[in-house]
Amino acid sequence: MRHNRHYTISLARLAMLGLLALLALLGSGWQTSRAQPPPVLEPQPLLPAPAESASLSLAAAPPSLPNRYLEVEYLLWGLDNVYLPRLLTSNPVGTPLASVGQSSDPSTQTVVGDEVVGDWPQAGMRFRAGQLMESGPFSRMELSGFFLFDRSDDWHMESEAGDPILARPFTDADGQSDAQILSLAGVADGSLHAHYKRRFYGIEPLAFFCVEGNGCRATEFFTGYRYMRYEDQITITERVRPEAGGLIAPGTEFLVEDIFRATNDYHVLPLGLSYTGIRNAWRLDARALLALGLVHQRVTVRGRTQVSVLDDVESESSGGFLALPPDLGTHDQTEFAWIPELNVTLRRCLRGGLWMHVGYTIMHLNDVVQAPAQISGEIDPAALPPPTSAPENARFVVHSSDAWVHGLNVGIQWNY
Repeated sequence: MRHNRHYTISLARLAMLGLLALLALLGSGWQTSRAQPPPVLEPQPLLPAPAESASLSLAAAPPSLPNRYLEVEYLLWGLDNVYLPRLLTSNPVGTPLASVGQSSDPSTQTVVGDEVVGDWPQAGMRFRAGQLMESGPFSRMELSGFFLFDRSDDWHMESEAGDPILARPFTDADGQSDAQILSLAGVADGSLHAHYKRRFYGIEPLAFFCVEGNGCRATEFFTGYRYMRYEDQITITERVRPEAGGLIAPGTEFLVEDIFRATNDYHVLPLGLSYTGIRNAWRLDARALLALGLVHQRVTVRGRTQVSVLDDVESESSGGFLALPPDLGTHDQTEFAWIPELNVTLRRCLRGGLWMHVGYTIMHLNDVVQAPAQISGEIDPAALPPPTSAPENARFVVHSSDAWVHGLNVGIQWNY
């Protein structure tokens, strides 16, 4: 069996190497240019202090300070994994058919599934641009966006001449364990391939209001709008080549495909506090927020069964092995969403308005739909293509769970 993990290595590595090279260049330049210890920064107001006549100052930042900033970060985040049920089992040649695919038989081995997927760190990028306001109710405005590079898991298992015996386990309508044979000596050769991928990205415009500020510290309230999308998909492809004979023509192949896709579109209002403190050439930034709003969730289930002879398609029908009526189609729902988040960043001034930083982000996503969680191991054999009966009083149930997102951020910020 082959189990491979992929993501956009070239793009992720190039972005990381380029950022590290820039940081090294700036760091070396700062080291060589200074003959004396690093200068102590004169305390300057980060944001204007509250006026004596008002409880809350909304005035502009001092004209002597840089009033714009650009920031780029390399992200290495981890997302909660999700359980993938048993998809394929193997048994040694000679196993009684009644025991093939049965977990109660000690010779049955799970080769695909019965594990968590998505349990890997995922690289990405985040960008920020901000403008300090000289007039109006806001102390500054900011626009940020992030994305994680696509990454995937792959599993592949095949059998020649029925060694080993491959089967797809399931639970029938009566609650009994059963299995569909993919590969068995003298009957058929078969293979199974599973592919899982995941994406996560978002954008966020924010407005900041000064709450308190003095020579070296500033506290701000911020709000705005956040859009995020969390999506994943798992595709399971089965190929079976039965032995020719009787009604089976030479070169006959059955292709069975199941696709489960889940998307979560968050539209939320962030409400939070931001703190900034400077000491010499160091700066500490912290943001805590709670975002409230709605998440639109969509689960798409597709399946097909195709019969071909010598690569010529003879027939194709709707429904696979796990993707069967009434699950086929698109299923939508909208739920209340709440997202608490904390960001902590430590910055070091390199020269002028250029800062290098390292930070940590953690957020909680409630009620997330994920593709592997939509797979049901319960199958009515009568619903397999071509179906002989329709399910009665059955409806698709969307399964959701909470998820954590957290990881490290490394980057640079330019104030000008």
